[in-house]
Amino acid sequence: FIFAAVGVFLTWQASQEGGALWVMGPVFALIGGLLFVSGVFVLGRGLECQIEGRQVTIVRRMFGKPLYSRSATIRSPQQIHLDKSVTATSGKRQTDYYRLKLHSDDGKKLTLAEGIAGRDAAEALRQRIIDQLSRDLDEELT
Repeated sequence: FIFAAVGVFLTWQASQEGGALWVMGPVFALIGGLLFVSGVFVLGRGLECQIEGRQVTIVRRMFGKPLYSRSATIRSPQQIHLDKSVTATSGKRQTDYYRLKLHSDDGKKLTLAEGIAGRDAAEALRQRIIDQLSRDLDEELT
């Protein structure tokens, strides 16, 4: 937001004085505006995943309002994949963020979870889901 405000101020100054501010102002405003919009987008996004038996339903939300819903059926644990989504670096420390995706038989790719910090945590969550699916299947068969 600060970048956008500085860009608007510099553009206003350019209208008063002219010069190189005509270049700097719009560049700052554009970069600041993009950063602000992407920040609001990231803060407002939400994902809700519900697994009942073999049926998976996800709801994508923006500021609590449902945007869309998707459903699929899990046939085997091999359908649940781990994807690296983002790598963040802070100083000398690097953190990889992962997402769990379901590749359904009908070609749908549903995100089950996202923003999982570290491969170990993502693998543990994947295994936990697979274990729960196995328990549900065992209960159905007995």
